[in-house]
Amino acid sequence: MLLRITVVTSLVLLAGCAAQFPEPAGSRNHASAAAVLDRSIEAHGGYLFDQAGSVRVSYDGEWRNVVKVLQPVLVDAGYRQQSEEMLDLETAGIVQVHNGPEGTKLVARTAEDVSVLYDDVESDDETTRAASALVADAYTMFLAGPSFIRQRGAALTLLEPATRDGESYQRIHAVLEPGFGFSDRDEAVLWVNDETGLLGLVHFTIDGLASTRGAHVDVAFSEYREIDGFIWPTEFYERVRAPLRVAAHSWYVIDLEVSPDSVDDYLARADAGN
Repeated sequence: MLLRITVVTSLVLLAGCAAQFPEPAGSRNHASAAAVLDRSIEAHGGYLFDQAGSVRVSYDGEWRNVVKVLQPVLVDAGYRQQSEEMLDLETAGIVQVHNGPEGTKLVARTAEDVSVLYDDVESDDETTRAASALVADAYTMFLAGPSFIRQRGAALTLLEPATRDGESYQRIHAVLEPGFGFSDRDEAVLWVNDETGLLGLVHFTIDGLASTRGAHVDVAFSEYREIDGFIWPTEFYERVRAPLRVAAHSWYVIDLEVSPDSVDDYLARADAGN
């Protein structure tokens, strides 16, 4: 109870000073924004969705307690501790198998829909489905980086450059329609490192749930590694930026590989082996 009172008090005190989401101002230089995105895609090893097969990745991480209280359905901390995920490079669909102290959660996300199973029992709760679709799309962006923005056909605008931790960044404002999960529209700002071309941070809205409408978060990427011909971030740090500013989640890659097998091929072989 004390934690809940503290959270509510923090919301009241901090909502007025929460960071505003960046908006394009002045000239909207779409060609320059596209050029920065193209440079970042090449720095990451090329356009990921030109490849056949799938990306398989496993993560482990830790949630901050305040976010578990604020967004229990989105966080789903009882199930979302570790995960194994498969991103299909032909369809951009993703399958996520989450594990936590309460059991196993399976999410299968396509461009049109999402299926959610808790310990092999399918959920028909619409809030749970919406939250799972939002998370699946966000994690596709975290994994695919600038390739995700191109694959979604986002409308791009170049923002003023900025610095972060002593390094210079070009910033791209992207409008995604549809947005993350079941949102009609979301926005993202990609921070592209001036020197390396790698994505250092993405700041985005999360309007796919009634409880997150108007909120935005950022995720910082670090510890890049070359794996199977691409450059991947292997550590992630998420902060809520509005309606209050709090640390939310940190996680890291345990294993990652690019496979010539599609997700369907992999699942069919796994079923045959059982």
